[in-house]
Amino acid sequence: MNDTTPAPQVWPTLRAGDARALIAFLVEAFGFEETAVYGEGDRVDHAQLSWPHGGGIMLGSVRDTPDDKWRLTPGSFGAYAVTDDPDALFARATAAGARVVQEPYDTDYGSREFAVRDPEDNLWSFGTYRGEPRKAAPRGEVDDSPPSFRRSAGRAVLTAVTTEPRGARSCRRPAPACSRRYPGSPLLGAPGRIPRQKPERGVLQRINSSNEIT
Repeated sequence: MNDTTPAPQVWPTLRAGDARALIAFLVEAFGFEETAVYGEGDRVDHAQLSWPHGGGIMLGSVRDTPDDKWRLTPGSFGAYAVTDDPDALFARATAAGARVVQEPYDTDYGSREFAVRDPEDNLWSFGTYRGEPRKAAPRGEVDDSPPSFRRSAGRAVLTAVTTEPRGARSCRRPAPACSRRYPGSPLLGAPGRIPRQKPERGVLQRINSSNEIT
């Protein structure tokens, strides 16, 4: 069975007064991809919009119920997304009705960016700046950052990262397939998957001279 779920990442979330209208706007104006939308009528229990360059957002309709444990005020959201062509995206966004906060400009750190607001007053910034590279641990120390994942033959492969001296070889094993369903997100009601077991962070397996994993 192939696992095509996204690699672990941060999912910014928001609530909307008119979630279906906001979804349509974000797709038309910014180019988000409508990956999943759950709900009946005008109500959206959970939606996932994917950004073409990676990542995305999750959103749902605002809920006026006393037991809502994920209260977010519509219009209070802000996000920055990477784009290779901010000028073309700015033209697309404004043509769809995005309200201009900052027209495209060149920053002093080499990025070209702009900012707009959507119909619910959420603030969106887009630019070519991709962020800073992850910091590497000094030689001889184990990198304690979360393990990286890559796709191989349809499966997620977990790689333990280390900076040990030359001569110590690391072993990579496929991470367990995510197969068990859970009923829904406690935040937005999103159906999803959970792994059969959680791999430990920073664990390095060695291969000895007999090619046995220890």
